[in-house]
Amino acid sequence: MLNLILLVVAVFGRSPFHEDEFKTFNHFLEKYDKNYTKSEFLGRYDTFKTNLDTINEHNSKNLSWTMGVNKFADWTPMEFKAWVKRGNGGGFIDMKQEKKYPEELQTASCDSVDHVALGRVTNPKDQGNCGSCWSFSTTGAVEGAWVVAGNSLTSLSEQEMVDCDNQDSACQGGLMDYAFQFVEKNGLCTESDYPYTGTKSWRCKSSSCTSAASISSYTDVPTSENGLQAAVCQQPVSVAIEADQSSFQFYSGGVLTSACGTQLDHGVLCVGLGTDGGKDYWKVKNSWGGDWGESGYIRMCRNCGANAASEGQCGILMGASYPTV
Repeated sequence: MLNLILLVVAVFGRSPFHEDEFKTFNHFLEKYDKNYTKSEFLGRYDTFKTNLDTINEHNSKNLSWTMGVNKFADWTPMEFKAWVKRGNGGGFIDMKQEKKYPEELQTASCDSVDHVALGRVTNPKDQGNCGSCWSFSTTGAVEGAWVVAGNSLTSLSEQEMVDCDNQDSACQGGLMDYAFQFVEKNGLCTESDYPYTGTKSWRCKSSSCTSAASISSYTDVPTSENGLQAAVCQQPVSVAIEADQSSFQFYSGGVLTSACGTQLDHGVLCVGLGTDGGKDYWKVKNSWGGDWGESGYIRMCRNCGANAASEGQCGILMGASYPTV
């Protein structure tokens, strides 16, 4: 560690502010295999220090959720916001206007459920730098519905939709409802037969693999706590949220209670609900890899906030839908 500090001083003519912070930074570099140019190094270190202060200040408040150093810890808030929104294109906001809601779902049949524990959810995946969150939300919902219908849990292909679903826009964004329409017509191949590359291929390769799962229809969930709860009690549900805030950038665990807006920009999967320490929550599977949050998941507060009944935290009630096999 001392040698690294001396090297930085020799190269940049400047000493790090604090050896403990620099030690944390060096561990971060090694863990996430970060490599910077000479011109980038000090700027990234300064950004990391600022973010570390934000994390430590938040955790000192002993709230119901914690922040931690993760792969986004050297990104500015504007960089993170742009990264989250890169695949949105306004689509999720349009979706809530286009949806045609059925009659209110029946009263929720459970107070808690965890579809992960029930074996209906594949391990968290990582969309990388492609704005394909919509495809991960879709595969997760179809994977869950496939198991509910009596089939084995099967990891399905996001890449097939990125390459072949022309109603959506690959790495520039898409909508889960449109993706469900694609799956109705075409089914989905397995992840292993059509693996994820994180970029759109110049041609669709569906003909090279066999459909491993299909759906018969999909349902838009009424915009209410009761509607989403009733839907999640029966199966994993695709939802859209606003995820471009620091609460998501550094979330590491607990029930998120922070306000985070309702400008929908990210598709995820609601895989459960429950209560922890008196706080109701939705359990949500993200597509930022298993090293983010609670091993790839986040628990978002339920029945909370000024617009809880009509929008939910981060807008989680505003764009929910699920498929039927």
